[in-house]
Amino acid sequence: MDFLTELNTGLLHALEQFAIAFERPGEFNRLMRRVGWATSVDDASLAILAATFSSAISPFENLENIIGQLEDGTGDTVELAGELLTGLGQILTQIRGWIENPPPALPPPLDDPDFWNESAVELVDTLLSDFLAARRPLLQALLLLIGFIDITPATPAGPNRLPYQQTTVHWDRLTQLASDPEGLVRSVYGWGSADFDVARFLDVTWRIIRGTRVAARIEPLNPTLAGRYYDPSNPALPSLGQLAIPLVSSANADWSDYAEFGVLLFPIPPKGQPGSAPTGFAITPLASGAAVADMPPGDSPFTLSISGSFQASDVFAAEIRPGGVDLTVNSGPAQIDASLAISGQPATPWILFGDPGGTRLEVTGLAAGIEVKGSSGGVEVIVSGGATGEAADGTDGATLYLDFGSGDGFLQQMLGGATQQVSVSGTIKWSSQAGLSLSGQAKLQATIPLHVTLAGVLELDQLDIGFAVSGSAAALVIAISGGLTLGPIQATVQRVGIELDLTPVPPNGPPGNLDKLDLGFGFKPPDGLGLQLDMGVVSGGGFISFDPDKGQYAGILDVTIADVVAVKVIGVLDTRLPDGSDGFSLLLIITFDLPPIQLGFGFTLNGVGGLGGVNRAMAQDALRAGLRAHTLDSILFPPDPVANAPQIISDIESFFPPQQGRYLFGPMLSVGWGTPTLIDFEVGVILEVPDPVRIAILGEINVAIPDPDLALISIHVDVLGLIDFGLEKLSIDGTMFDSYLLEFQLAGDMALRFGWGGNPNFLFSLGGFNPKFTPPPDVPQLQRMSVSIGDGDNPRLSSNSYLAVTSNTLQFGANVDAYASAGGFAVHGFIGFDALFIFSPFSFEIDFSAGFDISYDGDSLAGIQLNASLSGPRPWHLHGDASFDILFFSVSASIDLTWGDSTPATLPSTPVLPPLAAALGNPANWSVALPPQASLPVTLRTSQPPAQALLAHPMGALTVRETVVPLDITVTQFNGAAPADGSEFEITAVTLNGGAVDYAAHTEQFAIAQFTTMSDADKLSAPSYEPFDAGVAIGAQPIAGGHDSARTVTYEERYIDDYAQQSRFGSIYTMPAGVHLALSGNGAGARSPVADSGLRKFATPGLDTPIVVGPATYTIASTTDLTARADILAAATTRYQAVSAMQAYLAAHPEEQGAVQVIAAHEVAP
Repeated sequence: MDFLTELNTGLLHALEQFAIAFERPGEFNRLMRRVGWATSVDDASLAILAATFSSAISPFENLENIIGQLEDGTGDTVELAGELLTGLGQILTQIRGWIENPPPALPPPLDDPDFWNESAVELVDTLLSDFLAARRPLLQALLLLIGFIDITPATPAGPNRLPYQQTTVHWDRLTQLASDPEGLVRSVYGWGSADFDVARFLDVTWRIIRGTRVAARIEPLNPTLAGRYYDPSNPALPSLGQLAIPLVSSANADWSDYAEFGVLLFPIPPKGQPGSAPTGFAITPLASGAAVADMPPGDSPFTLSISGSFQASDVFAAEIRPGGVDLTVNSGPAQIDASLAISGQPATPWILFGDPGGTRLEVTGLAAGIEVKGSSGGVEVIVSGGATGEAADGTDGATLYLDFGSGDGFLQQMLGGATQQVSVSGTIKWSSQAGLSLSGQAKLQATIPLHVTLAGVLELDQLDIGFAVSGSAAALVIAISGGLTLGPIQATVQRVGIELDLTPVPPNGPPGNLDKLDLGFGFKPPDGLGLQLDMGVVSGGGFISFDPDKGQYAGILDVTIADVVAVKVIGVLDTRLPDGSDGFSLLLIITFDLPPIQLGFGFTLNGVGGLGGVNRAMAQDALRAGLRAHTLDSILFPPDPVANAPQIISDIESFFPPQQGRYLFGPMLSVGWGTPTLIDFEVGVILEVPDPVRIAILGEINVAIPDPDLALISIHVDVLGLIDFGLEKLSIDGTMFDSYLLEFQLAGDMALRFGWGGNPNFLFSLGGFNPKFTPPPDVPQLQRMSVSIGDGDNPRLSSNSYLAVTSNTLQFGANVDAYASAGGFAVHGFIGFDALFIFSPFSFEIDFSAGFDISYDGDSLAGIQLNASLSGPRPWHLHGDASFDILFFSVSASIDLTWGDSTPATLPSTPVLPPLAAALGNPANWSVALPPQASLPVTLRTSQPPAQALLAHPMGALTVRETVVPLDITVTQFNGAAPADGSEFEITAVTLNGGAVDYAAHTEQFAIAQFTTMSDADKLSAPSYEPFDAGVAIGAQPIAGGHDSARTVTYEERYIDDYAQQSRFGSIYTMPAGVHLALSGNGAGARSPVADSGLRKFATPGLDTPIVVGPATYTIASTTDLTARADILAAATTRYQAVSAMQAYLAAHPEEQGAVQVIAAHEVAP
């Protein structure tokens, strides 16, 4: 009888005990005593019980049929195993229902609520344990060891109760075994505390040893060992025992000469505390009689091998306590390297499961051993076991035989009818230092190489066996990897097989088929599928991978058609959203590499493609990081996508992450110039909708002149442009890398930022910024525009430079660095400058530095260095220092000169009102617009307005604006000069047809540094633009409508019986308000194109008002703790207003100079 049949028969036997109990009163009373209840059920009472519990008894017949099919091999094993688990779950569900709502009118003790609360599930646990004890004692012992099963004496109180052995099954401890084995040992045995359960530990270990059919015994603790570890007055000493495990024994006929050899296990107290209770255990050799290394095995197929100190009794002990393992040697500290091994090899292989001649698992030999090595300072205990030996047919270890002769016609044609064999040898090892491993791997996962070809078609590469843990859930996976060859098609599969899942039930969820756990058994989908084609016209390949933890499918296909067109497809499908909720997101990239198609003027079309995404968005920061890392190739016509698949999929996942309700699409082009292609342009435009709409422009430029294979000029530039209409920003970044001109290496970055709308700004840089300038946060560190001469660092000549323009400044600089060394001597020199120019009033600051040094073996011999700073022109200021060093002498000097007029420049005066009045009178600066969120309910005919006139809609607003000068603030300079006709300008009144009308201020963005006097530091730190009053809007107030008038909608119903006759009156129908509202949702107004056009077409469902970023506000805060100073200013819409308020306050309170500052409102401490 094989293992599976024996397991099924034993399980059926255990279930039948439950059913038999309802057939005979004596059996029922016996079963109740097993759970501690005294009953006296007779035939009449039993009939009532059988009728009441028939719903739980009836599934046994179906389970019996399922187990019968498993025994006969007449059904699908996986499917039947699932049905068996379902049936068991139905029984447990029924029992659980009785616990919550016991049936009425039952005889004692079943009418006692305590019976259902305490013993109903316990009865199932008892039957399971009884089955294991009878059929699989070793398995029961292992489950007792990990605390999965608890058997403890119980003396319950109350009527009808009896003392009994209480059995409890802890299903949740299976997952704890994988996720936290140390914590499980602590909770089950009290390991690591003073309550270590020694008796339970020895009893469970004894059961395990007995399950292997070794005659282990528990006996009183050896007096010699007791005297060595315990004080004679220790109260725990009388109850302590030891476990003797004789592995090999022999005796003569009259037992006058008996010898045994094995292992002795006994409890020990904390180190150096002989008066304390045991907290650990020790292992020492057991040797009595004439035990030697060459003890004869007798008729047993097993042999014993002993080496090292195992050949003597009581020579050493491995002491295992919480926190470590110590080695004690009787003669004092010593090194030890001892081993004991038992191996067995039968005359014919053992069959672990299956039938001779059919599909089966055979082992040609088994081996187990224990090894102890180290010293008293640290010892390692190693226990191992596995399949060994060699059969007559040359197979070794464990062999899996697959019999395809009984398969269907397709399998026999594909795989042949002969029995195929696969070697699955492996070793399980436990180390006190490295833990549990299979085949030497330091985790519960083994990969067994197979390299077996079945029928020349199917190749099995490897077998994976693993126990995986995810949170509180666990899974046992058995998977195989291999390939299939069918003519010109080759397919590979990675890790496909079966999976046994054990998942905890949520606290408030329905119970699982194992009470608090849900056990599932089913198919494990492959981690990946590969395909290789070689069909002449079509060649190439691809693969699809599946990540069950992420719920993600990813695949790449790269095929060539007729050696002309290369088609590349990259796809990622997520079946779960990032927050774990149900949903999906899809990203697809398709490119076609074409033979060059002439477009004229030397340009060729080399490829086309496109990108599409559903529930995907653009991650702008990730795209910028990809630009710097040169990974945009993953999007634009990636080379060799199959070979670089993991990197490509990782890149596009980070570039375009899942986001519900967002969509991506856009085309891609590859254009070249020259034959062969000397300049290659690759560009993609990606659009993200709905509102806010974003556009990404990706580009690559590759130049190779005069020949791509022997290029003297090679330039590679990546460009990324991003337009965000929601944030009203444009950004362009570029980087040049891996480029050279002849032997000169080229590199550098660029950045452009432009904002419009509520927060306009401008910034452009080639190679970075002046060191004194702090760029905005969204501008990365830019590499200088550089040219390098030389392949390495010796000799080296490099030059770098930068140019930057902002709304307030012009910045540029350059630096040249040279180095050479030989024979220990080195020469180093540099020269460079940084310049900062401010437009109005004109000023500048230039920093200059230069140096030259000669050294030997790192020690300077002579050198000169110069640093200088020049600013001006009012006043001119020169500051600098110079030093000269030669050997042990050093000379230095400094200069600090100021000359010229030190008073601030007196700007020439210029009038402001004439250009301001002209701007306000310019018709181009007058506009009409509908109010926000409003639309034209009717289409107006085209009408040409009179000259110098505007047509305004009655619902619209009339706006006049100017950008000459900001209104309502103090202006100290205008066009580089002082204003001649005033310092503050405002609109005081608006009249229409001679009458005054209400109006609202209209703002525009101004660079405040052009209109007020600011320090250089303020100019660098101030926003590029800020909003200031620049006009007025007339009629911008909300539109007022009439009062609502409630009305009841009624209809007169009439019936037309004959078209030739008049209709007849039926009734008056009053439409309910709810019906009217529902019908209006599909009426003409709701279906109007106006309601589904423009940005409304892309509006997010359920979001009436889009989320926008509000304008920045500023306030005054303390410099010590950033708390707001509302006594000075509550809030300001511009930084200029906040600075003006702070300056006015400090003028009146000079003692607080340095105690307050202007910061953005969101930076204020709560």
